[in-house]
Amino acid sequence: MTSLASVRQARGLTLVEVLLCVGIMGILLSILLPAAARARDSARQTVSCSNLRQIFSTIEIYANDSGGRYPAIVEGRMYQVSDAVWVSYSYWQIASVWPGVIYNYLAIDEIPDVFISPGSLRHEFPSSYAYSTSFAGSPLLWREEAAARPEYRRGQRVSDVTYPSAKVLLWDEELGFLRDEPRCIEVDLAERVPTATADGAVRVRIPVDATVPVVNPFQHPLDHQRLHNTRHGVAGVDYLD
Repeated sequence: MTSLASVRQARGLTLVEVLLCVGIMGILLSILLPAAARARDSARQTVSCSNLRQIFSTIEIYANDSGGRYPAIVEGRMYQVSDAVWVSYSYWQIASVWPGVIYNYLAIDEIPDVFISPGSLRHEFPSSYAYSTSFAGSPLLWREEAAARPEYRRGQRVSDVTYPSAKVLLWDEELGFLRDEPRCIEVDLAERVPTATADGAVRVRIPVDATVPVVNPFQHPLDHQRLHNTRHGVAGVDYLD
């Protein structure tokens, strides 16, 4: 004779019990998936910071070999961007084409991952990382009512940076590790952005929290004014803390 316990064991789960299990699993997934995504983003952000450290070290070597000057465009000169491609640029394009200036020190086509924000769909020149145009112009360009004098367009010396720990040299502008499009307030990024300051320190900062910019008289660049157009250029500060 079959016992009541055996019957209950053989009947399986009721529809209500199955739905309850599915509901619990859904709740657990809703809790765990965002946490896993945040962990992934955080890991990729760490990789981005590591990229900035390597790029900064390369720019530091470049400056040592260039009379102590940071990278800047020489108009009319051809710059290498891959094994077989050479291109010339206008002066203020340095913000995005700086990898061509330091190509002989760190070739973007040979180790592209260093130049690309983790998670980005980009796999080629130019870089995900922006280079502050403050380092390619005299501090005199970032005064109120400054004149657009050609002689002010020059790579600045390492010794010209008054507050190295407070002046951003490079930052991850693309933020490829984010799941959504980076948020902006007007033209400036409102996300936590990996940045490298002129002293080589790498920190995660929010560009909209940087000091109020002064647009240089050459009117470039017109996007992401903060960090590019720091008041007094390399003699100024981006963050007061």
